[in-house]
This record gives sequence, C-alpha cells and structure tokens, in this order.
Amino acid sequence: MSAKVEEIMRKKSLCPSNELEVIPLVRSSTSEDTYISRGNSIDVEEGSEPGPTAPVVPSKCLSPIALVAMAALAVQFGLQPILIQNFVGPDVLTAALVSCVEMSKLALALFMLRSSGPESVSKATKGWNLVTSFKVAGLPAILFAIQGFCNLIASKNLDPVTFNVINQSKTLSAALFCFLLMGRRQSFLQLVALVLLLAASLVIEGVIDVGAFFSSFAENSSEDGTEDTASESTRNYSLGITMIIIGSSLSGLSGALAQKSLQMSGGGRDSFLFTAELSFFSAAVLLLSLIATGDLLKVITHGFFQGWNIRTLIPIFSQAIGGVCIGIITKHAGAVVKGFVLVIGLVLTALFRSIAHGGGLAVNEMTGMALVAVATTVHMLYPYKSP
Repeated sequence: MSAKVEEIMRKKSLCPSNELEVIPLVRSSTSEDTYISRGNSIDVEEGSEPGPTAPVVPSKCLSPIALVAMAALAVQFGLQPILIQNFVGPDVLTAALVSCVEMSKLALALFMLRSSGPESVSKATKGWNLVTSFKVAGLPAILFAIQGFCNLIASKNLDPVTFNVINQSKTLSAALFCFLLMGRRQSFLQLVALVLLLAASLVIEGVIDVGAFFSSFAENSSEDGTEDTASESTRNYSLGITMIIIGSSLSGLSGALAQKSLQMSGGGRDSFLFTAELSFFSAAVLLLSLIATGDLLKVITHGFFQGWNIRTLIPIFSQAIGGVCIGIITKHAGAVVKGFVLVIGLVLTALFRSIAHGGGLAVNEMTGMALVAVATTVHMLYPYKSP
C-alpha cells in the first residue's frame, strides 16, 4: 500500500502544494474506496474516508450558469438603452414603468424557482419567514432606493462629467465593502484592473476623450460655460458631490450585502428567491416613495398605462431578465465581477449603436474596449493569494 501511495504522490507532484487533493487508491476488501489527502489545510489519515464535513476547495473557474448569466446580462445591459429609446414613448410615466419592471422581475424569478424542481423549491423556502426575508432583501432594497434618490439630487447639482466620474466608482465601492463585510481581498493587480475598468467606462461614455481631447477641449469648455453659468445659481456643488459619493457607496454596500446573503455558509440563499424578495421590497419602497413625493397623484390622474403599447413590454421583460441574471452572477461570481459585466455592456451598447446606424466604432469606443479586455484579463488571472 505504501509503495502505491508514494508512486501516486510522485505523479501528482505538479499539483500546487496549497490545494487539498483527495486521491482514490485501491479498493479494500469491503469494496469501498480508500483515500489519502495531501495539502496544507487538513490532514486525513491514510485509508480513511473523508467525512461529510471535510472542506471542499472551490474551483477557480466560473460555473456554466454564471458564464451564461454574465453573457446574457452584458447583452441585455447593452441593448437596454436602445430598447427604451425605441419602445418607450415620452408620455410613459417613469413610476409606472419601474413598478412593472419590479413586478415582472418578481414573476420571472418565482417562475425560475418553480421550474428548478420541487426539491429546489423545498430547500430554498425551508424555514422562510417574512422577518428573515426583510433582513436579507429588505435592507438592500431600501439602500437601492436611497441610492436612486441621492443620484437624482446629485444629477441636478453637478455637471455630467463630474457626476459620471464619481458614479462609475461603484465597482471600487463594491470591492471595498466586500472586503469589510466578507474579508474578500483584492490583489494589487486586481486593484489596478479595477482602476483600468473605471477609466474604460469613462472613455466609453465620452468623459475622457482619447481621440480629440485637446482639439475639442476649447470648444466644449466655451459651449458648456454659458450653460453652466446660466444654471449656476440653482446648483449646490457641495451637496451634489456629497450625494453622489453617498449614492456610489450605497451601491457598493448593497451589492456586498446581497453577495453576503447569497454566498453565506450553508450554500447561501437561492438566487431566484433572493431576486423575488428584492423585487417585492423594492416595489413596496417605490410605492411608499410615490405616496411621500405626491407622484402617485400623477399616476392616478394620467392613468397607469398612459402612452403604452404592446412594444413597451419589450424593455420591461428585458430588464426583468437582467435582474434575474444579476442575482445569479452575484451568487456565483460576486458583486465586483458584476461591475465588469456592466462595463462590458457599455461596450456592447456602443457596438449595437454603430451597427444600427451603419457606422464604425469611434476611437473612444475602441480604446474603451481594449481597456475593458485588459482589465478583465488581469482581474481574472491574478487573484489574491493568502500568504
């Protein structure tokens, strides 16, 4: 037995020493597999079977469902601005549209949960109660609502460049809160990749003009100067900066809280159930905000479906699919990876628009694509390794 053990150990010497490996050897007289274990984290005696509580080393590769959800979310996020522009009329009330998105997301998540089978439904809903549900999904829903309120105030008090620059820092915020709440560290190169991702989003959105920065700076500043001066009296720059920083921070905090709930010990919460709960509480928060702001009267006065047609349902269902995909990605890959997917969606938006208009990609868009590719590759290939 010992000679066979040594032989297999020599053949497996290329495996990293910090990984736990369980190797089946020969069958004993009881026809049960015997095992040895090699690694720094746990020792298993020769000839013994690993117990049910033996730790499992997670794979560094993303699961197929995560990859599919990432691809679907990137495409959905890239198409969404085009769908809204073409299928949502100017008379459609925003409150009605958002309400239907949350209800559609709730229905789709419950349908997906039901389709996963009775066993999965029973496991996901075991011990479920409203109090626990509110603790898990209610707080992120409230944080998302506050974030939207902060972003609205900030957009009214900041110029678009300042608003976009600070708002795009939410992926960095998510990385920070994932570390504070869950101890998820980023390597130095991963932090560099996050900064590259921030730069890529700013280039794609035109905040940083790579192609004609110096030549267009004077024209833009002269054009924007009159506009800014005209509205300067109604702006509170300090308030705007404060609100957008709070909004970006809340985005990262809510993402980290969602990830913690979905990835906690014991398998975490089912992503479909969590998405349904989040949509329910988001709809409740939206209703309360409509009552508080008086916008509910607009819905009652003008009608809930004012300006709607059958095509209005397309962006609603698209957004619902994106919401379900976000839940899957957050559970299987994390909130930081979700940020990468959304920036890839910005790249796809530029690509889809160029195809629709029959033109090529601009310098900014091609530069942004290159930065996203580099940032994504670096972030995936150089994860944090504990000393």
